[in-house]
Amino acid sequence: MIPEAQTLFAGTFERSMDAKKRVAVPSAWLGKKEGEEFYVVPHPTGEFLIVMPPEELRRWEQKFMESDLPPHEQREAVRLFFAAAHKLSTDGQGRVLLPEDHCEEAGLKGAVVFAGGRSRFEVWDKDRYAAAAAKAKDTYRKAALAIGL
Repeated sequence: MIPEAQTLFAGTFERSMDAKKRVAVPSAWLGKKEGEEFYVVPHPTGEFLIVMPPEELRRWEQKFMESDLPPHEQREAVRLFFAAAHKLSTDGQGRVLLPEDHCEEAGLKGAVVFAGGRSRFEVWDKDRYAAAAAKAKDTYRKAALAIGL
């Protein structure tokens, strides 16, 4: 459950990333102050970037440590997760500077999509997101009907 005070990342927003890899976070997802902090990690598939506030990063560490993986695999997973995590801070225009290597891995250049994911959000290449969303439509429909939505 997400605490009431925590931002709920919902919606889909198209953005343009500049040549320096700066991109504006949707204003609805930002607090009132400059310098809001997030962490970004590439998804293990490399298809997109996961962006989360610090408290969500700590929750994922806990999930690794509570998993059924053997202890050495838990440590390896936590090490690689944190090694890939980069701290982001918003500037006065609500932009973050995405790491070059993460952008290359996820194929991000120019047009990107911010996709809400409840307690975190994702940054996708626009075309890759459209293809993934179209592919997942039947899964969403099936899940929504199964829960009575």
